Amino acid sequence: MEGTKSNPSKRHRDRLNGELERLASLLPFPEEVTTSLDKLSILRLSVSYLRAKNFFSVLQRDAKSKVGVSGRGSSFLQRVSE
Repeated sequence: MEGTKSNPSKRHRDRLNGELERLASLLPFPEEVTTSLDKLSILRLSVSYLRAKNFFSVLQRDAKSKVGVSGRGSSFLQRVSE
């Protein structure tokens, strides 16, 4: 009975670990950094990265819409988007 319960749990853990490894590989850090991260750190960094990316894409979108209205854009936002 004990062995029967461990197989689904092990498969679940293996799938979860595989997805976390895949997620860590997508982070913009060197491999030596991402391979040393624990699961919670991978999740925290992934969420932070997505929030920052979303923030800057909104700023960039807003800056582009303002360029159409005012005729000039923010040099800071232009540097960030490059």
